Amino acid sequence: MSSILDASQALGLELPPRARAIPRAPGVGGDVRVITPVGPPERIVRPETDPDPMDNAEDRKIFHLSPPPVYRTPNPRELDVVFVGSGISGMTFGIMSQWRLKNVNVVIYEKNASFGGTWFENRYPGCRCDVQSHIYQFRFETFDWSEAYAQWDEIFHYHSYVFAKYGLSRLVQFRHAVVGADYDEERAKWRVTVEKTDEVTGKKERFERECDVLVNGTGVLNRPKWPDTPGAELFKGELVHTAQWDESKDSVDGKVVGVIGNGSTGIQVVQSIGSRVKHMDHYVRTPTYMQAYLEGGVKLSPQRRGQFRDPAFTRQFMRDTYMNREKYWVMFTSAEHKLNKLVVKRALEYLEKSVKDPELRAKLTPHFAYGCRRPIFSDDYYPTIQRPNVSLRREPIKRFWEKGLVLDLGDGREEMRELDMIICATGFAANWVSKFMPVRGRERRLLADDWASHPEAYRTLTVNGFPNYFMILGPNTPPTHNSLIISCEQQCNYVMQMIHALQHNPLIKSIEVKLEAQRAFAKEAQDWLKTNSVWNVDCGGWYRYKNGYTVQWPGPALHMIDSIHSVDWRHYSVEMWNDPSSYSMHTPWTFKALDKRELRDDELTIQAAKL
Repeated sequence: MSSILDASQALGLELPPRARAIPRAPGVGGDVRVITPVGPPERIVRPETDPDPMDNAEDRKIFHLSPPPVYRTPNPRELDVVFVGSGISGMTFGIMSQWRLKNVNVVIYEKNASFGGTWFENRYPGCRCDVQSHIYQFRFETFDWSEAYAQWDEIFHYHSYVFAKYGLSRLVQFRHAVVGADYDEERAKWRVTVEKTDEVTGKKERFERECDVLVNGTGVLNRPKWPDTPGAELFKGELVHTAQWDESKDSVDGKVVGVIGNGSTGIQVVQSIGSRVKHMDHYVRTPTYMQAYLEGGVKLSPQRRGQFRDPAFTRQFMRDTYMNREKYWVMFTSAEHKLNKLVVKRALEYLEKSVKDPELRAKLTPHFAYGCRRPIFSDDYYPTIQRPNVSLRREPIKRFWEKGLVLDLGDGREEMRELDMIICATGFAANWVSKFMPVRGRERRLLADDWASHPEAYRTLTVNGFPNYFMILGPNTPPTHNSLIISCEQQCNYVMQMIHALQHNPLIKSIEVKLEAQRAFAKEAQDWLKTNSVWNVDCGGWYRYKNGYTVQWPGPALHMIDSIHSVDWRHYSVEMWNDPSSYSMHTPWTFKALDKRELRDDELTIQAAKL
């Protein structure tokens, strides 16, 4: 079994004092986990000498993955591609591009000092993945995980090993933040503005880079969302967001702490620091369903861990688990579905068994369908919330004051809570746009303006008015029930089909999804989601916008993967440098459209039941 490589060894990073430090190797400093020893990969895998690691025929069949696109000419047109972000999407695209793209200059810009995205930025107390470790990994690179649900630092070190083994340092430039992108219609070029930060002095310098194709892989969970409660500037204590946690200075020991939010992050923080604080208030607006961890809990028995050390066993586990989760997807079609009711029953039984006080139990009881908010797994939250030094507060937060928070008790009454530290576990701005990276398409259209009320894209991947621009894990991607890494692979391969199309004929100026195709997909998806899913009510989750627009996919993960198996050229406009009639797209790329029949409720139910 391969060992992982410490990030500093893999990349030779020397971070300035003000930058977030590369985490220490897991297992150091009293950590009881037994981690695979760190060390370099046996060798660097290269496309010149090694087969495509993602091209596994059996996996293609099981996960419905597209085959690698094939060049039909020995000398395809040279292109420049800029990819933004080196999280899971960037790493997937970077690895895949080395085998599936020819004559393409790929550069990946990363704003941080290291790769990893979410698992580099998030390191709050108790931070761990809420998806089982052995399906939250690249299917072509298994790993000897120490726990069934890995903590952030072990995930980061796994990524460091993958990063080193597949030579991604050849493509990625760190401390390079993309701060703007403008499409030049006349030249069919994207002008990308990049801000480079000197690793020693911290000095920032901007430059422009042109490219033919721009791929945004920044995802959605990377822009911290602060509470909209007024008066934050008045608070004199420590105010911190979990996504900006600095373990070198953010200490909770012996303090009176308030935690705002009860998604996965808020739950993990509360159960992690309950025994360390003098007192803690957990502020919860909407309770959510909770279950005990699967696979017998967070820990792996020596016997179970030994089984997972066999790559063949792990790969089969990944396949079986993924397909089982696809079967269970049908529970999200209705609160009245028997499977949804069964899971609600089990979650409430777990609550009743764990919390004896009926008043507290009532405060923790949700009143919506299972899955409307992201399901949470925890073995420790219920015991923590019943500690004598921990309080659950359901009253609305009215405002900040200099010493803490003011609660609205109703009938004009208020309660002023004094706190040393307020931790905002309030998630991320799930709008797929960033004020720090304005994207302008045709006629200087700003994507953020188009998406002011909600983000609308064609099958998660691209937007009308923004030619040769693609997204990985864009709007409507989030799978509630399954690992997103397989979906990420399929989306990357779809973009590479587009790049191949641009390369095959130098007369092609740009490829752009038709507005009618984008709107037709959005309408069919929203119509289905509003009438046939558990996300059609406001339960406080981030999948649904205030205007009712839902960013879930209208079907199971394999349904999405099938819908982007190949490019349906009927849905795209191909702009030519000269006579538009001089070239037409050929059938090898054609795939059946995601039409109205495929989005019917009975079709989806039947498909899910047959999986």
